[in-house]
Amino acid sequence: IPTGILVEARPVGVLRMHDDKGQDDKIIAVSARDPRYIHVRRLSDLSDHRRKEIVHFFQVYKDLEDKAVDVEGWHPVDIAHELVTLPLFKGSHGGATVWYVVTDGSNQADAQARGLNYVPKLANALGTKAVQQATVQADGSWDFAGGVDFSPVRSVTPGPAGNEFGGGSYTPGAVGDASYSPLVTTGNGIVYDATPVQNASGVHDSIASIDLTARTATFHSFFGFWNGHRTVYLHQDASSTVVAGAEGSIYAPNLDAAPGLGSNDVKTSARSAILPIVNGEVGATNPARQGLNSALRGEGDPLNINQDIPGQGNGRYSPVWDVHPVFWTQAAIDAGRRKVLV
Repeated sequence: IPTGILVEARPVGVLRMHDDKGQDDKIIAVSARDPRYIHVRRLSDLSDHRRKEIVHFFQVYKDLEDKAVDVEGWHPVDIAHELVTLPLFKGSHGGATVWYVVTDGSNQADAQARGLNYVPKLANALGTKAVQQATVQADGSWDFAGGVDFSPVRSVTPGPAGNEFGGGSYTPGAVGDASYSPLVTTGNGIVYDATPVQNASGVHDSIASIDLTARTATFHSFFGFWNGHRTVYLHQDASSTVVAGAEGSIYAPNLDAAPGLGSNDVKTSARSAILPIVNGEVGATNPARQGLNSALRGEGDPLNINQDIPGQGNGRYSPVWDVHPVFWTQAAIDAGRRKVLV
């Protein structure tokens, strides 16, 4: 595909590899509208030969530059079942083992080397309670100041019909302590988004499976929208008990100290907006279905709208969502104007 052409694509896997600059993962995707790939919904749907061709290409494509490339292997992205598999890292808190994932970093060179989303806005949270301290140990692992209790039982009780979200009750299944935040710095001026997913108290509620031998964690994700396009995103932490309980995230109140409430200024804000539709249409088979009420009825994802996504080159994306609920007015509902907002 020539540079500059935008194609709606369906990611099916990640090829983990390293080059002379460090980790350099490749996202493998197929055209979402190409009938030749309509059956390809997950990595296993690609033939063994096609996967070998892809691996071989990336093993040799820098030979003429005399640069070594190490291809580690495949990590699946199962869009059909909203599953995302990420590398797992071993750390510690209070002398006990913590398994965690890292998804974002505020320094471009470091993020590229680690295979992370480059999110410069995270650095705007330095010096606030939204960023916890981690100490790099002799073996390179991180020892975290804050920790998470995964032992609570998550509970979600929807409210009455038409007010499922507003009238519901929510208990998070994981709670961070007074020092915890998923935003972490090791004292090098870089802020990472590093969420613990397992410790002695239990496992994160969004986890589908964990393989400690292969050091991978597979997450349930949510479908959403950005600029009219379908997105898939993780739900790992929230500063509200309502949100943490409803979506199965860690309750992390220190996140609320991240600067930029109501702002998307790349110089001062550490946040990016997300718009959940509260009272969209309901019905599991209704093509106009959307919203928190519908999700709490068990009809599917809420289909929230993301203000920004990674990789756009404008520095506006952040995984710290600034929630702006959207309500349809009764007048709009009566006039039949409700529809899916994208």
